[in-house]
Amino acid sequence: MDDAKQAAIAKMAAAYPVRPVKPNGKGLKEEDLLKALDDIRDTFGLPGEGRRIEVDDESAKPQPASAAAGLNSDLIPAVSNLSKLYAGCNPDQATRVEALYKELIGLWLKSAPKPGDQVRWMGNGYAWRSRGPALLGMLHTLPAELHDRAAAAIALTSGGEWLFRETPSTSTDIQLNYYPTMFAAIGAMNDASLKWQYLVGVRRGLDLTLLGNEPVSPDGGIIHHEGHHISYASYSFGPIVSHATNLARAGISSPYSARALDRLKLAVDAWAWTSLAGQIPTVFQLRPGPVWNTSKSPGDDPGLTIDFAKRVAELEAADRGEPDLSKITDLARIAGSKTYGHVDRVPASWQALMSPETTRPLTGHRPFPVMGAAIHRRDDWTVVVRGANTSWRGAEVYAGPEWPGAYMDEIMQGALFIFSKGANGAPPNVVDSGYGTDGYDPNKVPNASSVQMDNVARAGRGNPDYMGSNAKQGGGVDLDDNGMWAWTPAHCHKSAFFFGNRITLVTRDLTMKGEVDTGLIQTRLADPTVCPLVIDGTARTADGNWTLSGKTAHTFLDDKGTGYFVPAGNPDIRVHRGLQEYTYAIPANLKPGLDPKAQPPIKTRTDLATALPNYTPTRAAFSTAWFDHGKDPQGAACTFTVLVKTTAEELEKFAATMTGKTPPFTLVTSNSLHDFRDTATGTRCVATFVNDAAFEPDGIVSVNRPSTLMWTHRDKKLSVSLGSTDLKDTRPFVIMLEGKWQPNGASPEGATLTPEGAKTRLEIPYRNQNPVKLALRRPM
Repeated sequence: MDDAKQAAIAKMAAAYPVRPVKPNGKGLKEEDLLKALDDIRDTFGLPGEGRRIEVDDESAKPQPASAAAGLNSDLIPAVSNLSKLYAGCNPDQATRVEALYKELIGLWLKSAPKPGDQVRWMGNGYAWRSRGPALLGMLHTLPAELHDRAAAAIALTSGGEWLFRETPSTSTDIQLNYYPTMFAAIGAMNDASLKWQYLVGVRRGLDLTLLGNEPVSPDGGIIHHEGHHISYASYSFGPIVSHATNLARAGISSPYSARALDRLKLAVDAWAWTSLAGQIPTVFQLRPGPVWNTSKSPGDDPGLTIDFAKRVAELEAADRGEPDLSKITDLARIAGSKTYGHVDRVPASWQALMSPETTRPLTGHRPFPVMGAAIHRRDDWTVVVRGANTSWRGAEVYAGPEWPGAYMDEIMQGALFIFSKGANGAPPNVVDSGYGTDGYDPNKVPNASSVQMDNVARAGRGNPDYMGSNAKQGGGVDLDDNGMWAWTPAHCHKSAFFFGNRITLVTRDLTMKGEVDTGLIQTRLADPTVCPLVIDGTARTADGNWTLSGKTAHTFLDDKGTGYFVPAGNPDIRVHRGLQEYTYAIPANLKPGLDPKAQPPIKTRTDLATALPNYTPTRAAFSTAWFDHGKDPQGAACTFTVLVKTTAEELEKFAATMTGKTPPFTLVTSNSLHDFRDTATGTRCVATFVNDAAFEPDGIVSVNRPSTLMWTHRDKKLSVSLGSTDLKDTRPFVIMLEGKWQPNGASPEGATLTPEGAKTRLEIPYRNQNPVKLALRRPM
């Protein structure tokens, strides 16, 4: 062990200090001490051979005397009690407590995990966060022959074994709850070589886990834990970055560190895209509260978004061995995009890099295939379409039926969110853009197709209530700052095409039971007395309800400056302007004069139905419109186009061009594909829902598997972006091309081009949900 390794070990130990318990010398009542020690001995069958101690569930359910003792249920409570006793012992008493602690740890080590053993899953570790350190409080009292064995067993049990596996696994819960005890146990080891071996193994495991599907997914989303929901904007980055940074600062690296860092930087980018004006829009939240703030518009504090970029930059600097962040310009740009003019909030070393260009929001189009979402952003607005796919849960709701998670469920059903307004100089945000839970109708979420239900039917289905989708396809691709999205649950096919400030949304093959609507508009009126909803050129400032025939085209312009064009051939459209109400049976809404403590608990939908009359409905004024598919639709469809930040004149002009000789786009749909062509850019977008879908050739002839495919074909060159989100279908992409083609620049890893008669076969390995881009050209 050279000096550098010794210094690295010392730095890590200092980052995770053990707090040893020391006796105060005053002494305890002897009879109390004797009883406590005897009780512990009885629990473990001591003196004698003793009960076997096994790792048990963190619920710590008491184990019968005939069964093995549990680590959580028996050993840790006993050790915790010993530590408390030890703190008040006189020297003679301390010796006896130390002897029993030694005996208990020796008993545990007979069955405790050793290197190479597998540790059973105890749970997410929220109990271990406080329990684990209890094992370390008297570790210093153990003799040398037990000390490091015990420290190693504690480290392995505290998540270390999962990292040492050939294919290591982790999660943000594990990193938050288990690893502090793991690192403290390693730091407490006496053998420096053993410490170094464990720390190097831990760094390898942490880096390798970052290269899989979690805790950072391939598109940059932060996975809360395996098979669970996706957290693109939450606390999750903290434990991931902290442990890696501590290791890097100590000089402990692995062969995978650079690649792991790239994945963390991808997460920083994702976070910057999915946070808005210093807040997390509900469309990206994991849980229902806190939900949309209805009392005031949020400020422009960029919050932890800048901190995430800063901390990952510090990790990169530590890996480089130099503290200067000014050279890490890519993360400076991301941090700058969230300053909203407050450049004093970035680290001092980045302030010289801040300029009007580097503090602009990130713009363009960003697909999030793991989340089933797409984000389309320009300087002063953001549009989100959100789905979910079967590989990952989209959200979890920890609340009873009084807080129906309905809006959480519906926003994962292809919902459209438009954030384009910021009052009084604030950047665009949730509240000013017309969203709020008061009065919000989850039956009418824009672009979501929903069976119409009342409060009780929509109430939470359990606590927790896990939400997601059965869709295999739920993502998209981007090209030249524009993009497309497709979502294929069992009940419909949806797609969206994003070009400039124009988004075209398609729903087809819609088959559901019940009264079904697809939302078109639902925006809260900034001032119900004057804010208009313009319908077919006529401004409506009075409340009312209207029905528009789907046989003719219609236009709408809301008070946020968002225009809507609905072509002829759609279902009838229902429109409402005025108050809406929705009741949440929560204490804040309890009717005056009723005692909150006297209200019975609400655990079931029946309880909710009984309780609702005691609560005041929330109310707000909205402009709302929806497509009425009627009862039990079979193969229904609807299509509309949104123009963000438009004017009445621009909307009228757009509607006219859509019926002219050269419309802005053409759209052909069937039950096997949606085929979109943008006139101005010449970009083609095809979403295929079946194998071997063939379409009208334009350089590309067909693709072998359900995919999203976007390309331009001009000047004998092809620029292509393609993707798929079906994790269980790992077949390569096989694309048939017209004529002969060759690479135009670097090709995706493993891609091959093979002539096949008058065509060329392009084969690309599946990329674990992430889009793949490539360029081709004709041979000279």
